[in-house]
Amino acid sequence: MATSALNVGRFFNSHLIMASAVQRFGSEEQKRRYLPRFARGELREDESFYTGQDLEGNFLTSNPLPATEEVLARGKQRYTIYCQPCHDNRGLGRGILFEYGNVPTASFHDDQRLAYPDGRIFDVITNGFGLMQSYRYPVPAKDRWAIVAWVRKMQQDRLATAVA
Repeated sequence: MATSALNVGRFFNSHLIMASAVQRFGSEEQKRRYLPRFARGELREDESFYTGQDLEGNFLTSNPLPATEEVLARGKQRYTIYCQPCHDNRGLGRGILFEYGNVPTASFHDDQRLAYPDGRIFDVITNGFGLMQSYRYPVPAKDRWAIVAWVRKMQQDRLATAVA
């Protein structure tokens, strides 16, 4: 494709016409250089993974990520960074806000939160609730699900020690 063809694109002042011409007649180098690139790994094939809800708007009852050692380790790491300051290291809701400001923070071990489906916990992390801010942007969806897995592990561990 000659340089004059690139000037034709300026003449028509249309990226679509130029993109079509490059796609049809351009060399591989010109295609790589001038055609738009698309984000990789950003396609949302499973919308429920990003919302925590099924197509009817019901919260997912179970975590789509298996609770492997790797997922739990990542969940614990993200929990420590983003959740522990307010909810404390055991999820009792006695973190900094409670300690210094006497601000009540949710415990993951009360009956209400124990009954939450996994998608509801994911939704709260994603969109915030009450005084809690949204963590949609600083925490990717996969990490939010890992946090849900870690919260569930903390709940199970506490219930197991209470029974024993």
